[in-house]
Amino acid sequence: MQAALAAGPVCAAEVKEKAKADGITLMTLRRAADALSVLKQKASMSGAWLWSIPAKVLTAGEFAQEKSLSTFGDPEHLPDLNELADKL
Repeated sequence: MQAALAAGPVCAAEVKEKAKADGITLMTLRRAADALSVLKQKASMSGAWLWSIPAKVLTAGEFAQEKSLSTFGDPEHLPDLNELADKL
């Protein structure tokens, strides 16, 4: 499903038809959509439903700023766990 939605929003009917042709049940398709946090929205009041994958959001384990972009240099950032283990 992720590959099917990678290029942008796709009509839900098309996604369901492709899944059916590939032997994927509607329930499995719904579970996959939930696992990928697929956005489901109407194109217009009389339009079709569109499915899309949301833009990547940083999780708690990821950082928004890379170490190489530091304002104050290397000492500003805490060492990662591997660096700490090497020092012990």
